[in-house]
Amino acid sequence: MINKRTKVLFLPAWYPSSSNRVLGIFVKQHALALNDSVTLAVFHVCPDQGGRKRPRFEKAVEDDLIVYRNHFYQFKFKLLRPLNWLTYFYSLILGYFRVVRDFGHPDINHVHVLTRVGVVALIANFIFKTPYCISEHWSRYLPARNSYHGILRKALTSFIVKRSRGISTVSQSLKNAMQSHFIDHPNFMIIPNTVNFNLFHGRANEISGKEFQFLHVSGLTDSTKNVSGIIKAFYILKNEGTCVNLNLVGNCTHQQDLKDLVRDLYLEDSIRFLGELHGTELVAAYQEANAFVLFSFFENQPCVLLEAFSVGIPVVATNVGGIAEIVNKENGLLTPPGDYKRLAERMKDLIRDKERFDPTVIRAQAELHFGYPAVRDRFVKFYSKSLKGSY
Repeated sequence: MINKRTKVLFLPAWYPSSSNRVLGIFVKQHALALNDSVTLAVFHVCPDQGGRKRPRFEKAVEDDLIVYRNHFYQFKFKLLRPLNWLTYFYSLILGYFRVVRDFGHPDINHVHVLTRVGVVALIANFIFKTPYCISEHWSRYLPARNSYHGILRKALTSFIVKRSRGISTVSQSLKNAMQSHFIDHPNFMIIPNTVNFNLFHGRANEISGKEFQFLHVSGLTDSTKNVSGIIKAFYILKNEGTCVNLNLVGNCTHQQDLKDLVRDLYLEDSIRFLGELHGTELVAAYQEANAFVLFSFFENQPCVLLEAFSVGIPVVATNVGGIAEIVNKENGLLTPPGDYKRLAERMKDLIRDKERFDPTVIRAQAELHFGYPAVRDRFVKFYSKSLKGSY
C-alpha cells in the first residue's frame, strides 16, 4: 500500500535550478502533486556554474520538496568536452550514495527522462535490489523530432526499460512513438502533466479595452516553438485591421532576431517582449490575456496549455504530439504546424467565436484531469502496480 511512509526518490535528467528555473518544471510539478502522499526527495546532477573542479553536493528544501544536487565540473574546451560524460556519471553515482546515506534507501526510484539517469537506477537495482520506474517526457521519439538514434543508446535504453517495474508518458502520442521504437512494458501508463490550480486561477474581472490580447509563453526558441511564425501570423491580422495585441514571455539567446523581425514588420507598438516571468507575475500575464497561442513544430503535452486552461482562457495550438489529446471544441482550436497563414485564420476564428469559450468550463475540465489530486492518484496506482510487480 502506498502511503506517507513510502519513500520515493525522483531521479530527473532535467530539473529547475538557479541557472535555469524552467528546465524540467513539469518534473517538479509531478513531485509537488505527490509530496503529501509519499515521503519524496529529488536528486539532480547539474553543471557547476562556479566552475569548481570537484563535485559539490548540497541539500535544500524548495517549495516543501527535499532537493539534493550534485554539481559537476563541465569542460568548455571543445577537445575536452567528451570528458563531461565522465564527470557527470561520477557525480551521478557518487551523489546517489550520499543521498541514500541521508535520505535512506528508497522503496522505489523514479527516473524522469531516459537514458543517462536510468543508469544509476539500474546500478541501485543490482546492488541494493531497489526497484525503479520511469517517466518519459522527451519528444525525441516523435516522428517530427526523430532524434532517437545510435545502437548503443537504443540497446541501453531497452535494457533499462526491461529491468524497470513500469513506464509512464504524458500522452498517448508519446507512448505510441516509444512503442514504434520497440520501447514497451506491461505496466505502461499515461500520466499527464499537472499544474498548481491554487496558483493559476481565473481573473477576478473582465478585461477592458477593444484590443484582443494573445499570449505566448516558452523559451522563445524559434527552431522548436516557431515564434517567428506567430509574429508573421500576427502581421497578417494587423494588416487586415484586426484589433489585437501579443505578449511574448520567455528568454533565449536568439531573442534579438525575433525583436528585429517585429521591428522590420512595424509591430513594435503591438507586440511586447516581457522577458522571463515566474510565480504570480507569470499568472498575471495569463490573467491579462484573452487567449493563448502556441505554434510549435513538435510537442508532447505543453504545461503552458494547462496553465492557460487553469486560468480559463482558450488556446490556438498546433496539431502536433499530444496537443490534440487535450485541446477540444470547448477550450480551443487546432492549426497545422508551419503554416502561419492558416494560424492567422484560426486566431481570427477564435476572436470571432470568443463568446462560446466559457472560462469556468475550461478551468473545471482542466482541474478534473490535470489538477494535483487527479495526477497524484494516477501515480499512486502506478507505484502500487510497480511495487507489487502485478501488471
